[in-house]
Amino acid sequence: MKKAILCFLVSFFSITAFCQHPYKQNLKGVATIILPDTPKITKTKTGVIYSVTVDGAFYLSQMSRLHENGTDMLTPDIKDSVYAEVIKTTLETVGTIFYKKQITSNGLHAMEFGFKKQGEPLKISYSYYQVFFFNDILIINRFRSDDSLRTDDKKIKAFFSTFKLSIPDKDIEQGTFADVALSTRTWVISILVMLAGILIMYVVYIIKKRSYSN
Repeated sequence: MKKAILCFLVSFFSITAFCQHPYKQNLKGVATIILPDTPKITKTKTGVIYSVTVDGAFYLSQMSRLHENGTDMLTPDIKDSVYAEVIKTTLETVGTIFYKKQITSNGLHAMEFGFKKQGEPLKISYSYYQVFFFNDILIINRFRSDDSLRTDDKKIKAFFSTFKLSIPDKDIEQGTFADVALSTRTWVISILVMLAGILIMYVVYIIKKRSYSN
């Protein structure tokens, strides 16, 4: 009991360290995250972005729905492909990745990385990302500062720690998507075999019909 209370107090004081007016943002019923103030909402073609700047630090949480095509579904590890694409897109702006690692959060395999961007002359910003992909949903949580911070800085950790899933574990499809890819291959192969069987039966029928006619 004492340990549980201590963990709660540590979590509480960590959150209040970066939240003056904490705002619990619902990410379309999929997850929630606490931002330090009421965020600005920006809608995109695939989802929505929630962002706010407090005391010079920028906080962002973005949720998008990605719809794979047939080719993507046959990719053995679509999750890693999505994470690689997020990093590639980030690098399209002038800057460098200064750290990258795989993490586990909320029971999900995710990607965490840091991005150093060169802006105006002599001005550099540092962004810290956590990226999640599950159920065709991409969630990006980002903390940006003008100062270089340790990856375990209390404000960064406090912000990222408030991200919580709102859907049951049994309804989450993540990992390597091997089962999804396998089932898709099986379905495609089954359809092709069935069509081939129908075609063969039709050819045999035509041959026999012509034989009887002669």
